[in-house]
Amino acid sequence: MPRSRYAPLLYRLLRRVPTRMRLLLVYFGSPKLTVGVSAIVWDPEGRVLIVRHTYRRPAWGFPSGLVGYEEAPSAALERELHEELGVHATSESLLHAETHARAHHLTLYYQMSLQGEPHHNGIEIDALRYAGLEELENIAGAPAAKWLWAAQDQRGHVHSSSHLERETGLAEDRAPQWPTTG
Repeated sequence: MPRSRYAPLLYRLLRRVPTRMRLLLVYFGSPKLTVGVSAIVWDPEGRVLIVRHTYRRPAWGFPSGLVGYEEAPSAALERELHEELGVHATSESLLHAETHARAHHLTLYYQMSLQGEPHHNGIEIDALRYAGLEELENIAGAPAAKWLWAAQDQRGHVHSSSHLERETGLAEDRAPQWPTTG
């Protein structure tokens, strides 16, 4: 509610409204936001799993999906990976949260581990591969974000010279526009 000279009066009136009605007023008066989740899965060589979505442009991105009503984000991602890649997955840690203001969307990026070998389902995903972070711009149209390089650093992987240029500021750094959820 905007602060004005009428704010104290409005709050006193709101206090008299029954709780259920007050919650509805807050709900309808608040901005709405969709929540998506994306998986960051590393192979032993330090490459990240990317998939080709059948319904997106650009098609290549991280395995991802939308969080359902009353569903925990990590559980939603585990469900999506089972549906799309045919594997059981475990959430290791939340790596990054990113908002897309114009779309009223929040994407949560989780580091995941897979039990088994992923394979595409041919419906939502028609190809998958592991790619080095320096390859992402050519494949998916956006360079790897700094937080993704940092996540790779935490896993102890050696980087190419393009990463060193990015870290030292010798390369242009722009925010990626990853298509994340479907």
